[in-house]
Amino acid sequence: MTKGLWMARAKELCPDLVILPYDYDSIRRISAQVYEIVQQFTHVIQVGSCDELFCDLSQYFADGSFLDVCRRIR
Repeated sequence: MTKGLWMARAKELCPDLVILPYDYDSIRRISAQVYEIVQQFTHVIQVGSCDELFCDLSQYFADGSFLDVCRRIR
């Protein structure tokens, strides 16, 4: 199995595959909360999907606060 594999193809490759339901509304809500938190530290954000984003925190390297910012985001 690989990321982005269509469900029908996954079932072909693995007929005994168990597919669990997910709560898309909760995922969307939490994703928006995470996005808001990250926006407090940078506006250079690229959303990859509902469960991933990329952001530029390089400005925090110079003063040594990068790890602290990461902990605060976490």
